[in-house]
Amino acid sequence: MTALLRYLAADLLRSQAFFLPALLFLAVLGMLNSGDPGPPLSAYQGTALVIYPVAAALTMVIANAEDPVARQVTLVTARGWGRVLAALLALAVLALLLLTALALLVPLLVNPRPQPPSLLLAGALAHLGSGLLGVAVGLLCARPLLHRPVHAVSTILLGVVLVVFLGRVPPIGNLMTLLEGGDGSHALAALTGNLALSAGLLAATAALVYAIGRKRL
Repeated sequence: MTALLRYLAADLLRSQAFFLPALLFLAVLGMLNSGDPGPPLSAYQGTALVIYPVAAALTMVIANAEDPVARQVTLVTARGWGRVLAALLALAVLALLLLTALALLVPLLVNPRPQPPSLLLAGALAHLGSGLLGVAVGLLCARPLLHRPVHAVSTILLGVVLVVFLGRVPPIGNLMTLLEGGDGSHALAALTGNLALSAGLLAATAALVYAIGRKRL
């Protein structure tokens, strides 16, 4: 599994397909922290929301980095779609953890205001809850479900629009309200619930993609 993960990561770096979504996240992170971002959680609110579509786009490019012929070779070498899917999912989650770390560390470096551990925990829960849902959407937008880039991008945009129209529905719609009181036990419990819900949706999505991939690949 480690060798497969290294191979997929190297293939992703060679494709450079990750550049645009990563640049978008870094641009938002830089804008939110270019001056005094205000209270510690103010910067977290923006990046916790934008990490959702960015994680979806990154997952999509991670899953599609190999061309179809190379993917067939990888499937044979890895002895099945299950191992390949697990490695792709692990790579997407590692990318999410890296973005989350950046989103938490940059405000610490540029913001002179004190940031107790409870605020950092609230920020981490918010980013991971939002990001894991993005990973699930990205899996749905990649092969073997969607093959055309225009369909994949349209689906990601539809996912973003749905989050807006759903209002305060967890796990993303209630982030702004929860982060405003992120140092409270109730808010932390709700953010943990959001993370658990996103993880459950990701597990269900991975099971669906695995079942479809076994038939199509």
